[in-house]
Amino acid sequence: MVRTKKDNVIMSQDTLSITLGVPNYLFIDSTENPLTHWTITATPVSSPKWEATTTSFVSAPVYFTDSKSGMYSNNATVTMTSTTPIDLSMVNNPKLTYWLKHDIESNWDYAQVMISTNGGTLFTPLAGRYTTMSSGTFQPPNQPVYDGVQAAWVQEEISLLPYSGQQILLRFKLVTDGTQQKDGIYLDDIGIIGYSAVPVELTSFSGEFNRYGTPELSWSVATELNNKGFEIQRSYDGIDWTKSGFVEGRGTSPDPATYHFEDKTANSSLGNLWYRLKQIDFDGTATTYTAIRIKSELPVEFSLKQNFPNPFNPTTRISFTLPQKSRVKITVFDQLGSVMSILVNGEFNRGSHSVDFNASNLASGLYFYRLETPSNSLTGKMLLIR
Repeated sequence: MVRTKKDNVIMSQDTLSITLGVPNYLFIDSTENPLTHWTITATPVSSPKWEATTTSFVSAPVYFTDSKSGMYSNNATVTMTSTTPIDLSMVNNPKLTYWLKHDIESNWDYAQVMISTNGGTLFTPLAGRYTTMSSGTFQPPNQPVYDGVQAAWVQEEISLLPYSGQQILLRFKLVTDGTQQKDGIYLDDIGIIGYSAVPVELTSFSGEFNRYGTPELSWSVATELNNKGFEIQRSYDGIDWTKSGFVEGRGTSPDPATYHFEDKTANSSLGNLWYRLKQIDFDGTATTYTAIRIKSELPVEFSLKQNFPNPFNPTTRISFTLPQKSRVKITVFDQLGSVMSILVNGEFNRGSHSVDFNASNLASGLYFYRLETPSNSLTGKMLLIR
């Protein structure tokens, strides 16, 4: 969205669309003979047909016209239909482009560009920047047509986005009635442009253990195209992989972005962890990126960390480390020694661990938390401020 403001008042507003990808020609007619890519028909057969001529062009040396030697015939239908289907799959935002000019009897005779998705059984007229809606009794009702005079060459551009993923045929058609004869329509540089898909461009991927011993991943992308999101995969040996989470993507965006993921289900006590990203498109296409390894610095001591945040309201996190696998109990007391909560009471592996404490049902004041194992115990204090 682009806006122009004056004295904080919006004076104008417009929307810009950006197509991501590399433009490629899916079809282009740069030949000097329309029969190379087109099937030509005329009714009656004696009518002038689509041919190449050199009297005027956009790109040398030729262009195509329906009647190169003079005026078009009365009561004629002349068509130029692409001979080979054009594949619009695996591209984004395909567009039909060509240059044209014309002199066609207004409100009666007409030219059309048409498309077929069923091998030529049915053709549908396309609307472009220079077509007009049909009028009069001879032109087909409620259809886009070319008629009247367009003396200078203009470049037509028609979106084929509704036909993405399909095989198409194109047709240019001129139809005349039985009265006036005109010069007809001229075409040059007929082509279809598509944008090849640009995958999600990953610029960085890293990970580390946070202060609570939990793996945190961070990755950045330069652009995104059709990105449903990222599946985070974890391995304890770099061979066998399991899904540990999913982060939604931004669909299609030309802007850089950074993503984060905290793997709270990982067993960091095993020492080393491997992570990789599987980027998934909305159509199910997936790309798996190179894995990274995070090395865990396993603790060698029994310790109880200061809760964080402190003071807190109403939740805080209590972290501790174990030099070996052990049974652990964490209890919260008030100043009178009354038990307020037992946060954990079970077996934990060697390593760093953390547990969250929610004091939403307690009054403000000083509280104590005790970490106990069969052979050790430590106590900390924390302040709840409501």
